[in-house]
Amino acid sequence: MRDPVRRLLEKQGWETDDGALERLSRHHDLLLTWNRTAHLVSAGDASRRALVRHDLEALQALPYLAGHHTVVDVGSGGGFPALVWACMRPDLSLILVESGSRKAAFLREAAHRLALNKVRVLHERLEDPGRLVALAGDLWTSRAAGCGPLLRLAGESGPAGLTLILYAGAQDAGDPADTPIWDAVADEPLVSGAAGRLVVLRRRAVAGSTA
Repeated sequence: MRDPVRRLLEKQGWETDDGALERLSRHHDLLLTWNRTAHLVSAGDASRRALVRHDLEALQALPYLAGHHTVVDVGSGGGFPALVWACMRPDLSLILVESGSRKAAFLREAAHRLALNKVRVLHERLEDPGRLVALAGDLWTSRAAGCGPLLRLAGESGPAGLTLILYAGAQDAGDPADTPIWDAVADEPLVSGAAGRLVVLRRRAVAGSTA
């Protein structure tokens, strides 16, 4: 089951850490147990084989975490991508924002059980750009909502140098970087083979802006 994960990490030049892979496996165990009552993932995704696909899509973004210190994940759900990143990078501070009470409870329990001490879970609906900025993340992500909502929030108030890691689906037509405030860092098909792509953007300094 872990072979696709190992192959991707080796391709990226990432040193395979058995402890990190064990944390990923335990995340699966917890998610599948909680999913019976909390509905963290769809019925079609409630298997180890399906969860590996979600791991791959999260791990695809690992190289773009380099140089970042605080990640904000909006709509964390079952922990993809942020808990996967935390399993691989326990040194990274991650703020997981989740509006669903059962999902937020799962995220707290998983962070505790996996000893991910730099993971913080916020149970709230985050729609105010000012509140998002106040979390002081230098990288924002959202896998659940597609590109649009987070791109809008970041475009309104995101600071210069902010990085976005987005998972674009079929509903995200056009080029997310097609605006003067974003530089495209990456735009690549998902390694899992699923429809969609991984998009990484960095916000430019805008003349006259205090961001």
